[in-house]
Amino acid sequence: MARGAVVDFIDVAWFASFNLADAALTCGAAVAVLLAWRGVPSFGTTGPRQAER
Repeated sequence: MARGAVVDFIDVAWFASFNLADAALTCGAAVAVLLAWRGVPSFGTTGPRQAER
């Protein structure tokens, strides 16, 4: 538990070793940029607000 280092590294022999959390953040950011670039609305939006009655 108290090793004093990050222990969730993934080491791929033909690629650089990387931290799992950093890889997840990078993939999430890439997906967010791709969806924004394609014009996909973000979560929680339902379109234009309707006038209150």
